[in-house]
Amino acid sequence: MQNHKLISIFIYTTDRFVHFFCAFSGNLPYYSFWCNIISRCIASSRDQNRGRTELISAVNISKRYGKAVILDQVSIAVAPGEIVCIVGPNGSGKSTLLAILAGLLPADSGQVLYKGAPLRRATGHIGFVPQQDSLFPELTTAGNLSFWASAAGSSLPGALGSPALRLLGLDELLHKQVRHLSGGMRRRAAIATALVGEPSLLILDEPFTGLDLYFKEQLAALLKRLRDAGVTLLYTSHNADEIAPLSDRMHLLSGGGIVMSAKTSALSQNREELTRYLLEHIRNQAGYGNGDK
Repeated sequence: MQNHKLISIFIYTTDRFVHFFCAFSGNLPYYSFWCNIISRCIASSRDQNRGRTELISAVNISKRYGKAVILDQVSIAVAPGEIVCIVGPNGSGKSTLLAILAGLLPADSGQVLYKGAPLRRATGHIGFVPQQDSLFPELTTAGNLSFWASAAGSSLPGALGSPALRLLGLDELLHKQVRHLSGGMRRRAAIATALVGEPSLLILDEPFTGLDLYFKEQLAALLKRLRDAGVTLLYTSHNADEIAPLSDRMHLLSGGGIVMSAKTSALSQNREELTRYLLEHIRNQAGYGNGDK
C-alpha cells in the first residue's frame, strides 16, 4: 500500500511538471501523448495485481544489531500457493528476515501482516524450520513429533493423519532416535515438526544446507508436493541450483535491502548464467550486514 502511495505521488508530480513544460513551450499536444502513456502504465499495473491476495507481507521492515544495519526498509509479499526464495550472500540478513516473518523476532520498525492482519494473530498458521533444527536428539522422531504436536494443541495420531505429513514418509523414522538419523532424514523430521499444526505457510531457513545432491533432489521434490497439497513455502538460499528449479519467485537480499525481485521463469535456467547474474547484483551493492543473525 505504501508503494502505491509513493507511485501515485510520483505520477502526480511528474504529470504537473510535464503539463507546465508543455504549456510553457507551446507543445500542449505532447501533453495528451503523455497522458495516454500514463493511462497505459496504470492499466498494466492494475492487470498485473488484479486477483492477487497476499498470504504474508513484510512492510518496510528494519532491524539493527548495535550500530550494524541488518535490514533497512525491506518489503516483500508472498501469495497463497507460491514457492518464494530469498537469495543472498552469507551475512545479508536472510535468517533475520525469516525470524521476523515467523514472528520469532521483533522488527525495530515496519510491520508483518498475515492475510492483512498483524502477525501476532496468525503465528499458529506458520511453520518455521530454522537452519539449525530444534529437534531433541535423544528422543525418537515420534517423541519429537508428540512434543511439538502437544505444543500446537494437537496429538501425534492427529498430526500423522494430516495430508502434508503423510507426504514425508515418516514410517521408517518414527522409532529411531534423532541422533541416529542421516542428514536427509533429520531434515524431514524437522520439517515434520513444523507441519504438525497444519500451517498454511512453511518458512525454511537454508533447507538444503549440508545435504548431498541426492537428498537435495529428494527435498526439492518434497517441497513441491507440499505446495501441491496446499502449503505455501518461503525459503532462503545462496545457491543458484536451489532457486530456479523450485521457486516461482525470488528476491535478492543484499546490503540490507531487496535489490532485485523477479519471477524465476523469467531468469535463465542455466546455472552458470544465473549465478553470474546474481553475483553481479551483489557486487554492485556496497556493504553487507555483519553476520546472518
